This record gives sequence, structure tokens and C-alpha cells, in this order.
Amino acid sequence: MKNDSRIQIELAEARKSIESGNVRSMELYLSKAKRYAREVKEDISEEVAEILGIYYKNSIESGLVEVRRLAESGDVLSMINDLSTVKEYARKVEEDISQKVAEIEGIGYKNGLELELAEARKFAESGDASSMGINLLIAWKCATYLGEDISERVDKIEGIGYKNGLEPKLAEVRRFAESGEVLSMENHLSIAWKCATYLGENISERVDKIEGIGYKNGLELELAEARKFAESGDTLSMGNNLFIAQKCATYLREDISERVDEIERIGLKNGLEPDLAEARKFAVYGDASSMENYLNRAQEYATIVEEDISQKVAEIRALLPQK
Repeated sequence: MKNDSRIQIELAEARKSIESGNVRSMELYLSKAKRYAREVKEDISEEVAEILGIYYKNSIESGLVEVRRLAESGDVLSMINDLSTVKEYARKVEEDISQKVAEIEGIGYKNGLELELAEARKFAESGDASSMGINLLIAWKCATYLGEDISERVDKIEGIGYKNGLEPKLAEVRRFAESGEVLSMENHLSIAWKCATYLGENISERVDKIEGIGYKNGLELELAEARKFAESGDTLSMGNNLFIAQKCATYLREDISERVDEIERIGLKNGLEPDLAEARKFAVYGDASSMENYLNRAQEYATIVEEDISQKVAEIRALLPQK
């Protein structure tokens, strides 16, 4: 079957996509080639590896050019993110780019330090303690790399930011509480506490009042969201919302155990088919490990909702190509 025309056409198109820089098309053509290869039980792993190797090598060079541009502009966060991708590609093709990376990082951290401190100060003066913290974190990374001590400058900026940021942050937290957005309320409360601790202010009574509003307004919203996800079979999202709902209920000293049990049963029952469908897909692809992961979860759900899926499991396992 080495001359199966469909496979060769898709592999050729994947190579052309690399030349034109169209990554998405390359991935689609390779996916189709691998599907055709599974159908005729042909091993094209070497051809796929060769094509991906070309892509990785091309991406390393173009990626380093882009990362250098970011470094020269002092855009440290983008530089770090893009460098991680380039380094991963280099690892895959066993190419040593450590010297180039070190050179680029040196440029980026040097050019970025003052920019990050200036941005942090701007946010501090406007009372945006969250954004200030992000910029200071990057500034510290730059300074550490360069061996510079910026502690006094950071302390001064933090003092401005925490002083200006406390009241705006508490107001923002209250807005989240009033709208029942519990997770956002909690996340932003942590920043308000940081401001207050730095300033030596006691905000515990104000926080208790805000939390009471948030947990009260959030309980029914979280249960409703959990039920919505349960009905669609999205058990992961259902679980996240139920966790927050139980936190609200604990604070309010309400017993929601029966409602939680009902929602969970709905979710687990509706989550069976999506998991079986994923297992079936991986079985056809020949990915036994992923297939078993989804089958195991489906079987756990089935046990809880007392449903027999043994025949479906057997049928899915039978789809796995035999070596």
C-alpha cells in the first residue's frame, strides 16, 4: 500500500503548506494523511516526522527573528512566551540554540526593565494594583537576569499602587459581589487584602460584608450554571460551579446536598455519551491510552447512575486497530 495515492497527495500538500507558511493547512493535510494510513494499515510515521522536522526547523529561524524584534522593543512578556515555543521546536529537532537565546534574553531584559517599571508606576498612580503587580513581576525578572537591585524603586511604586488601589479594588469587589460573580469577587479580594496588609489597614469588617453579599447572590447563579452544564454533559464545568455553590452554601449555612446530588446525577448521566464518543474517536485513531482514559471515566459515571454500558465499551475496544 506504499503507493496509496490519497496518502501521498496529502503528504505533498502538507509539504507545500510549510513552504507557504500555512501551519493550519499543514496540520489538516497531515491529519488526513494519517487517517488514510490507518484505513489501509500503513505506517507513515517517518514521513510525518520528516515533514514536522522541516516545519520545526523553519519555525526556529523565523521564530528567533520575531523574538529578537520583541526583545529589541523591550516587550519582555511576549519575548518569553515566543521563546518557549521556539525552544520547544529546537528540542524536538535536537538543535542547540542556547547561545542565541541567551543573547536575545540579554537584549530583552535590558531593554524591558525601565519600560516595565514605568508601566508599573503608571498603573500604580491610576490605582490599578493588579496590572502594577504584573509589570513589577516582569521587572523583577529583568533585574534578576541583569543582576540589578531594584528593591527600593519597587517599594516606592508598590506604596503608591497599594495606597491608590485599595478603595478602587474594594469597589470593584463589591460590584462582583452584587452581581453574584463569586470567583471574580474572591480573586480581586486577594488583591484588596494585599493592599490593606501593605498599608496596615484592617478591612476585615468590610470584606465580611462584601462576602456575605457575594455568596448570597452567587448561590443560585452557581447552581443554575451547574445545572446548565450538567444538562449538556459538561461534567468538568458542572463540577467547578458546584464547588463554588457549596462554598456559598457553607458560608450561608445552607444545606444544598440534595440539589447537588440531583445535578451531579444529571451531569454524569448526560456525560456518558460524550465520553463514549471521545473514546470511540481515539479507538479509531489507534490511540489506546486516550481511549481507555475516556472509557474509565464513562464507566465510573455509569456505576454512579447505575447504567450498564459494558456492551458499548466492548464495541469501542473492538474498533482499536490490531497490531
